[in-house]
Amino acid sequence: MITGGQDIAVDFLTAKPQSCLYYTEDKTSALLTMLNVVVHEYSHGINFVLSAQRAGSPLLNLAGPMQVPLTEGQAFWREWDFWHAAADIVGHSGLTDTQREYLKLYGQTTCEQSRAIRAAQLETYIWRVVRHLRAMCDVEVNMGWRTFVDFLDQASEQTGLTEEFLFGECFTFLAQPGYAPAYAIDGIRYGQLQQQAVAKAGTVKDFNTKASAMGFYPWTVCDRKLQT
Repeated sequence: MITGGQDIAVDFLTAKPQSCLYYTEDKTSALLTMLNVVVHEYSHGINFVLSAQRAGSPLLNLAGPMQVPLTEGQAFWREWDFWHAAADIVGHSGLTDTQREYLKLYGQTTCEQSRAIRAAQLETYIWRVVRHLRAMCDVEVNMGWRTFVDFLDQASEQTGLTEEFLFGECFTFLAQPGYAPAYAIDGIRYGQLQQQAVAKAGTVKDFNTKASAMGFYPWTVCDRKLQT
């Protein structure tokens, strides 16, 4: 596998849909990296299974390009939510058992947890940079504005990331024009929609349950449905 992990939906047109999560061990040996991958891919799994169980028509569960903006945007934003949820409660009293167990992923003491949460924040930021670079590569190279080699040179110079790393993270996405921007563009929009829903007295859980269960429409339709 080229990516750090992948979630594959199986039997999603049957009464017993399943989600199979895989990860690449040599890319996920660090705990925080593994958590980031699992959170991202598990978001896909919940999306695929709930959609299969609750969407109004089997046609809304068909695998295809219409899945990409919603499920990738959702998973992109879930990475942000995951570390941010820990940052919001670390060092606080009166936590629930679930919250205390969650913080133990980052260490046993408040000091250890705070350091690890900052590291998780950095991990998330790095992958956000990578997703934006993939989107730029997709547009600039596939539109013929620059060669892939030229893109790697400039991206490496501006970010400090090695050309070898950037090659591995960007090259395979060139075969699917439009896929990579779904992370960066639709992920940010998904986060905005979630924040708007919470501001209207909704909850993060309710919003994401709705988003995960409605099936896969064109993104403009998804956007409109998530605003209501």
